[in-house]
Amino acid sequence: MAQSVTIIGAGIIGAMAAWECARAGWDVTVIADPGAQRASDGSLVWLNASTVTDPVYADLRGQSLTLWHRIKTQVPDCPVEFPGTLLATGDGFGADQAPVVTPPQAADLAPGLAQPDTMYFVKDEGRADPQAMMDWVQGQLAQSGVAQVNAAVVKIAPGCVTLADGTERRCHKIVVAAGNGSGPLLAQAGYELPVIAKPGVVFWTNPVPPLAQPVVMTPELDLWQRADGRVLVASSLAKSTQDDARLEAARVLQVLGETFPGQSFQIERTVQRDRPVPADGFPLVGPVPGLEGVFCAVTHSGMTLAPIIAQTVLALLENRPHTMAEFALDRAIQTPKE
Repeated sequence: MAQSVTIIGAGIIGAMAAWECARAGWDVTVIADPGAQRASDGSLVWLNASTVTDPVYADLRGQSLTLWHRIKTQVPDCPVEFPGTLLATGDGFGADQAPVVTPPQAADLAPGLAQPDTMYFVKDEGRADPQAMMDWVQGQLAQSGVAQVNAAVVKIAPGCVTLADGTERRCHKIVVAAGNGSGPLLAQAGYELPVIAKPGVVFWTNPVPPLAQPVVMTPELDLWQRADGRVLVASSLAKSTQDDARLEAARVLQVLGETFPGQSFQIERTVQRDRPVPADGFPLVGPVPGLEGVFCAVTHSGMTLAPIIAQTVLALLENRPHTMAEFALDRAIQTPKE
């Protein structure tokens, strides 16, 4: 009989971990809280490592990008694309080592861009439509026979998950991958998870003529253009409250107009979600001390890191070595006092 694992959370981390476990022969159930908002819905889904200054973390992200490339080769309908990143700043570990592009090269990559003095190009980085990505991974779960339950979890204990209606679901292992919901679940067991909910905003524009093939990073905006001409924009100008997001839409339009002169931009859609960000900025993945068979995986940049975290979760469940020892959960939480 296959070992059973219940994964709490159906965002990109929980879903990719479920897919990895199902492919390895585990009996997998995913529990999704119908009242929870997916952080990935408010994500630019820029798959990258080039803007990370910590070399160990940059390497981890690079490993995950390699896995995304492998997934795309194995499952061609995965909606990830790899046009690279054009950076208007050299800040970052990988960006510092990226080749400088000449003005003609930059014009070829981004014909509509008002070019700064120096630009860098990082090949093999990627992007994906956030909804398309989640639809794809949900399809993979269905094909893999993963059971999915829509319910809120109110309690976890070794070998048992309790739902809001009092139902208890038994399993061999539990993985808490509920993003911002992970903290409250561990709190009921006496743990304080150092994760902060930080607002993030993505703006969608109206369709405009072709502007750029790669993802474009400027000091104020990160963006990429969909096949339908709409531009997804994440802004360092607007990462606080919902009111700020509304106010900053006008500023984003101004900066967009300066970045791509001659275009008529409008904001068609604003998506704001609270991102689960560990207090030190690095992933938290590992067994929960004192709760046998219970694991936790929570991070920012979930889309970039999902494949490597999924591999790590499977290795943890099977008690095998993995590559995320530097990012172990027990660095941040301790066994509760009796």
